[in-house]
Amino acid sequence: MNMTNGTTSVMPIVDFNMGPAAPARSDAHNMPGAGNVRNLGTPANPLIKWGTSRITTDSGSVLIDGVVAPNWTWNSATNSLITADGRIYAFDDSNGLLTRMSGSDGLRVSTLAYDSQGHVTQASDSYGNTWTYDVDTSVPGPTGVTDPDGTKRAEISYQPYETNGFGQYKTVKIMYLGPNNQWVEQQSTNYSYDNLSRITSVVTSVPDYSEVTSTTNVTYYPTDQAGLTQPVQRVENSKLKYDMTYSYSTESIATSGGTNTYGVVTQRRRAIYSSTGTDTDASDQVTKYYYYRDDNGKNTYIFRIVKQIYNGSSWADYATTEYRVYLNASDTRFTNAPTYDDNLKGRVWKTIDDKGNATSYTYNMANALADTITLPTGDHVQYWYNNSNAGPYVVKVRDARGTYTQYVRDINHPSLVTEMQISDDGANWTTIMQTSYYSAPIQQEGLVYQVTVPDIDGSVDMVTTYDYSDIIDLTTYYRPSPTKETYSWWNGTTYEDKSSASSYYADGRLRWSKDALNRQTDYTYDSQLRLTLTVYKWENDIVDGTPEVYS
Repeated sequence: MNMTNGTTSVMPIVDFNMGPAAPARSDAHNMPGAGNVRNLGTPANPLIKWGTSRITTDSGSVLIDGVVAPNWTWNSATNSLITADGRIYAFDDSNGLLTRMSGSDGLRVSTLAYDSQGHVTQASDSYGNTWTYDVDTSVPGPTGVTDPDGTKRAEISYQPYETNGFGQYKTVKIMYLGPNNQWVEQQSTNYSYDNLSRITSVVTSVPDYSEVTSTTNVTYYPTDQAGLTQPVQRVENSKLKYDMTYSYSTESIATSGGTNTYGVVTQRRRAIYSSTGTDTDASDQVTKYYYYRDDNGKNTYIFRIVKQIYNGSSWADYATTEYRVYLNASDTRFTNAPTYDDNLKGRVWKTIDDKGNATSYTYNMANALADTITLPTGDHVQYWYNNSNAGPYVVKVRDARGTYTQYVRDINHPSLVTEMQISDDGANWTTIMQTSYYSAPIQQEGLVYQVTVPDIDGSVDMVTTYDYSDIIDLTTYYRPSPTKETYSWWNGTTYEDKSSASSYYADGRLRWSKDALNRQTDYTYDSQLRLTLTVYKWENDIVDGTPEVYS
């Protein structure tokens, strides 16, 4: 769920074969991926590549590739890894397991709990939502996931196999709770590994879907407002190759194209080629993605070829001006052609689209971030930054129309914007929003507490207050101040403001809402999170001393 401060409260199902998803502590001489990492399956975002980053615990020092993770530090007193922008990863010193994570500036804390053997049993975010994982000690990852509302959402199975003498497991199936409380298969995924336990191929298949029989062997996307589910629309076979630095060097996804009776794409092909652009299957009548790279491995051309016949010069019927590009090597109309400047340490300084429109960039040498973007129209977008060690962060922007937006930041936590202002000349500013944040408890530190949006004339403010208690993700109240409007109800009750409130579940579904007249609407959902019942509680419609309920 997207919050006002840009954070998201979502705990996804993790791919438990892709290795740890956050920095893990290990001995410097051990190779990550060789079976020594114990926090496999941690539901967090990957920050650094395995094989180039290792942390030693004996001396409290950190061994991290300077290119991958510059300016990272290790705090021996708290057993914490601190990133350049202030994110904190705290570990249990007795077993090296990741127990606490924070966002930038050390705010918005999430925690992990484990059993005695190091399996993740619970994950909690800063909003108080907790996901519970079923543990089977015979496999490396959880076998089930239960949502914060107590509903079991997924069942996961594994298959053992041997590689180079090491016992390994691969995820065989992930089952989700589907329509009518039936367990439906999201996908069958098979993984292959090399002798260093690196993934070399991923085969993901999705069974066909029938709207007539409602086949259960299908993945459903989240429902839309009409309560409709959509089947997954792809089948991919992926092959991954590595260079000696454990980085991806080539990737190939190849399937034969096709759609089912209902026009749903079931298979597609994507090909990534070497820096020479070698095409090993030029006669294939499919859509292709080309990634040309220079000697440093940077993308120099990224474009999609769409063709109809094998002369390389005819457009397919479904080609668009956005994507169509001739296959001829001499053609220069690439969909996206970035150019790099070695003096800028390989940063993009110009991109040209397939119509020849150029966008250029200049950079702030102090922080290596773009400070000016020149659009094809000749208009400029400019950025100004602070000088904080935790950051840097944008403090002012001038858009292509000449309007300035200024971001006032908390002096101790510069990732938090406390005030937004706009100006036509960059000198005279008008406040358009003020934000305050929780400072305690530690899990909620840095979460939005109150947002004030003033009227343009400053006479009436709209104030939104956030409450992260219970299973409610947030509760929002609006009230005009200092001026209040008066409402009268048929029974003589008078209301002096137009406050309203709304409550949400952890996944963002509306739980209930209430208007200024205290009329409440409750929302009920089925197991697929589809709206099934709306109940209106208007407490001022009194009949025989009981509030009327409409549904």
